[in-house]
Amino acid sequence: MLCPLYISEMASPETRGSLVSLEQFSIVLGVVLGFWTGFATRSLEGASAWRIPLGIQIGPGILLTVGILWLPPSPRHLVLQGREALALQTLAQLRDRDEGDPLLQVRLRIFCLSYLNRTTARAPRDACGGEISNRASKWQRKRLVKSLQTGSN
Repeated sequence: MLCPLYISEMASPETRGSLVSLEQFSIVLGVVLGFWTGFATRSLEGASAWRIPLGIQIGPGILLTVGILWLPPSPRHLVLQGREALALQTLAQLRDRDEGDPLLQVRLRIFCLSYLNRTTARAPRDACGGEISNRASKWQRKRLVKSLQTGSN
């Protein structure tokens, strides 16, 4: 869930769809390779039947973990922290444009407006105009737990 959100914030509109599709393809490819690795090692004796697939998975995991160190911070997250200048620099670097570009300024203002909307949003109201309580009653929580345990509605 986080990867498509990060891609949508960081990628230019021209490449956004391709990158999200590539991310989904990578997930499916990983599942397929995991299946076939397990299938290939199913007849091995002892602990090597599970150690080989686990060892193969460690390589890409380490590569992804180290690669995170070079990812720039999300401009939206920087705006939420109040660091708009750094958010503009990050957007300019990602889009390969000058910081004075009007499109970057608009994008930064969109991030700022979404932050303002989030911080000034009112509590939701019901049809009668009263505020809706965000807390569920004890009876509702019990009903939820029971329905999750039994799988019923």
